[in-house]
Amino acid sequence: MASRCGAGRVAIFNAVTEGERSIKEVLVLVERGPPAPPCGACLQVISEFGDDNTVIYSASLEGGVMKWRLKDLLPFRFGASYLRAQK
Repeated sequence: MASRCGAGRVAIFNAVTEGERSIKEVLVLVERGPPAPPCGACLQVISEFGDDNTVIYSASLEGGVMKWRLKDLLPFRFGASYLRAQK
């Protein structure tokens, strides 16, 4: 199944286009059901501009809020450190 470019990644790509290079916090808003973390594709993009301590919140319009750190949702991530030249 192909990965679509959802609202989360569009928002991040727009921020990067505008000059932002660091993500400290993310909010995922869920219309129905319980709060949910971002999908894997969104987590990967967050990891490229965030760090282990980037906070991810999820809130549901039906009630409830969850909070995680990126390192808890994606502990073995491919991050910005892999993109730097190795010496």
